[in-house]
Amino acid sequence: GTTGLGRRVVRAGAPPRAPPRAPPPGVGLGRIIVPVIPRVPRPSASFLTWSVVSAATDNWSRLRLLGSGGCGSVYAGEYRGAQWAVKKLDPRELGSAGVGVRGHGAASLRTELETLSRYPHKHILRAIGGCFPPADDPDAHPPCIVYERMKTDLHKRLYGDDGVAAAGSGGAAGGAGGDGRGVGRSPLHWRTRLRIVYEVASALVFLHTFYPGHVTVHADVKPDNVLLDEHDSVRLGDCGIAVCINAPKRLAEKSAAARRTSTVIEHVGDGAGTWQYMAPEFESEGETSAKTDAYSFAMVVVQMLTRMPADRRLLQRASEAEDDFEDQRELLDAEAKWPMPVAAELFKLVRGCSFVARKKRWTVEQAMEMVLKPLLAAYPVSSAVAPHDMCDICVERPKDATVVPCGHRACFTCATRWRTERHQCAFCRGEPTDIIKTY
Repeated sequence: GTTGLGRRVVRAGAPPRAPPRAPPPGVGLGRIIVPVIPRVPRPSASFLTWSVVSAATDNWSRLRLLGSGGCGSVYAGEYRGAQWAVKKLDPRELGSAGVGVRGHGAASLRTELETLSRYPHKHILRAIGGCFPPADDPDAHPPCIVYERMKTDLHKRLYGDDGVAAAGSGGAAGGAGGDGRGVGRSPLHWRTRLRIVYEVASALVFLHTFYPGHVTVHADVKPDNVLLDEHDSVRLGDCGIAVCINAPKRLAEKSAAARRTSTVIEHVGDGAGTWQYMAPEFESEGETSAKTDAYSFAMVVVQMLTRMPADRRLLQRASEAEDDFEDQRELLDAEAKWPMPVAAELFKLVRGCSFVARKKRWTVEQAMEMVLKPLLAAYPVSSAVAPHDMCDICVERPKDATVVPCGHRACFTCATRWRTERHQCAFCRGEPTDIIKTY
């Protein structure tokens, strides 16, 4: 090496010194301070082994059974402190080639799991992962989906564990996510009910609109599938086997707004839905669309207004009571203390979403825009937004937008600004193709 006054000593064989690091963004005199958002991996589903899922459920112990129905059973699971709800599909329902109820087999469930995990929504039950048989041995074990476990569901909150039961309740989805055992029922105030209705609608609008060129239909909207956490915040359950309908080419070419109000039809096999909540075209011909969910949603809203069991005669009476305030007062649940102006708007929603003629029936998105958003603007309710649901960029607004295709969430303002000004997602630096408002 070379030595000398003021000279740098370089030893023979020593690696060259790395150049000095550039100052981090936002640091330095005269620079604009911009928050640096860490890169976050793109969310994706985990694929779990059969041994892990079996151990989490004590080898499918009957003591862990939360509920069962036409498509399988749901078990309470625990893994490394995490509380799971494990849905195991009944192999007798899968038939040949792994095709089961609603035309979904193991391959379709795998695709659905990946789709829902990449496009998360705060009011849709989170899918933690799945367990599927190997391709070369499809009969090795039944497919399973693992969800986060919730405290209870809307049916139990409305009627209690041993109280009035809505006819036809108690399917496999009813236990998905919550055991409900030992949960004491406290009255549901009208503001909480209104927020729950809004959150269910926001989850359905997301399902119907988030996947370009497709309409994902839940096909079994009912209080049993509206799961609640300790704050009575909604997670819509049983989305793992929702029906994903391919939109026709002519529909895909329409604008987003026109596409969302259009009707896309698919024929669905037996085993989907609960008959009290089924739209007429779904029950008679097995046809489903986004407006099928709107009809079921109207029945749920009637139950929130009245706390009466699901019944089509009740739905018809409620829809005809839109302009009859005396009949509305007679129908309303006194426990909720509904203000008449709020109740009247919800009866209007019920009528719009329950038309027998599908062409006249509203979509859930139309109900959101015409009734629910104006209602919440006039009668603000507590948002029940947990700290982790606040935007990670501004830390001021809730995460109400999803970046496509990466699936990261932020507030609509921040997500749009990053796309417009920087042409990238704030988290993964990928280029967004769309920003979807998730209400």
